[in-house]
Amino acid sequence: MLPTKRRVRRNENVDLKLGKLKPRLDKRTIRLKDVLRAELLPPLPDSFDVDSSLGGITDNNIYGNDALADCVIAGRAHMTLRFEDFEQRKIIPITNADVEGEYFKETGGKDSGLTMLDSLNCWRRGWRAAGETYDIYAYASFDCSNHDESKYAIVLLLGAYIGIQLPQSAMTQFQNGQEWDVIDADGGILGGHCVYVLAFDQDSVTCVTWGKRQLMTWAFWDKYCDEAYGIVQDKEHFVTDSPVDVNRLDDYLTAISER
Repeated sequence: MLPTKRRVRRNENVDLKLGKLKPRLDKRTIRLKDVLRAELLPPLPDSFDVDSSLGGITDNNIYGNDALADCVIAGRAHMTLRFEDFEQRKIIPITNADVEGEYFKETGGKDSGLTMLDSLNCWRRGWRAAGETYDIYAYASFDCSNHDESKYAIVLLLGAYIGIQLPQSAMTQFQNGQEWDVIDADGGILGGHCVYVLAFDQDSVTCVTWGKRQLMTWAFWDKYCDEAYGIVQDKEHFVTDSPVDVNRLDDYLTAISER
């Protein structure tokens, strides 16, 4: 399934592209709920924002997603910025060339879009950005229809990495500076899109895409989100009394590698 080749022009005359391919299911994929210690989970706040928790960050990068179907890697770049802001206390200079280079490396040189699960496995092996190699320790899927589980992914893991089936109405709403919401005549699905989610409150969720922070209602999230992952960048951040059970995560990873 190829991503849509349709471009949508914003009021600012910026072209936008999609590029998330159909979700690939793998029964070996770790589930986030299986590595959370329910008894140690903190109460969920009414609202949370990763950027506010980090002290503020400016991120208006499109990362080539106005010309290429590279949203899967663009979403990775937005998330890597936050991981490294947490790690290094600075904003690393990820460039369009870094994102585009990794995108074409994973597609074999074609502008074909990517499957999120396959790209997550590449991320575990590392990618070059800002002159360094950045990898992740593990990822785990979560049930996006479970709002509490979704919120815990955002709070505990510095955000979430999700895929949505984007309708035409969402493009129009984005053009008009409106939040993504469900309407009866949504114009049909244009294709799959990957975004980094970094905030929520009682009414909405916030993602970063096409150089903007974009609100979506929980109703939109429920209708159009079709895959969602929490990412453990470095297990050393999770101590023995953490609600994220990295020892159990180790066991799952070992079992997967032995299959």
